[in-house]
Parts: sequence; structure tokens; C-alpha cells
Amino acid sequence: MQAYLALLKGFMSVQILYMPKNIYNGGYAFSLFAMLLSFSFTLFSLLKLIDSRAKVEKQNASYSDIAEEAFGKIGRTVADVLLCLLQYSYVITLNFFVIETLRSVINEYIVTDLSLFFVGKDEHI
Repeated sequence: MQAYLALLKGFMSVQILYMPKNIYNGGYAFSLFAMLLSFSFTLFSLLKLIDSRAKVEKQNASYSDIAEEAFGKIGRTVADVLLCLLQYSYVITLNFFVIETLRSVINEYIVTDLSLFFVGKDEHI
């Protein structure tokens, strides 16, 4: 249960913080439609995953076990690589959020040229 809650926190925390800005940028109608479409796709995928897990003979089957049962060794490898990339994307997103937040705090309270510390073109500085 603790692993599930940790995964849920990592998956949802940054997205919830960005949601108001994303709704504002996308417009209310399109954003609502996109969220409902995403919810429907996620629910469908979750139900298919539950059905697949019921057909795997192992007691505590993981994503890799389900993929191996469905597609063989190559399926297990692909599932492991995709899970690794998914976790990496969470880390990148969280780092981006922290950097942007720190940048805005520094710009608000310390008047200085931050272009010496950040690489790349930025309109905020």
C-alpha cells in the first residue's frame, strides 16, 4: 500500500500543481474535453490491465510479468524499458518544476541577472 501511495504522489503531485495554468492556456472547453478523453483512455487501459493480470498464473504479477506472458521475453524487456523511461520523466518534470519555482522566487526577491546561471533562451529573465 505504501508503494502505491508513493507512486500516486509521484504521478499526480506536479500535474495537479500545473493544472490551473494548463486549463487557462488550453481554454476551458478544450481542457475539459481533453481531461475526459484522458480519463476514459486511462480507465479503459486500467480495466484491460486488470483483466490481463487475472489471466497470469503468478500470484503477484508485475507489469513485466504480464508483458512477458503476453509477448514473451521481448515484451518483458520493452515493459521494463518503458517503466524506466516513465520514472525518468517524473524526475525530469519535478526538476523542471523546482527550477522554475526557484527562478521565479529569485527574480521576485533578488534583482539580478540570472542569465549567468541558466543555460538557454528564456523570456522570463
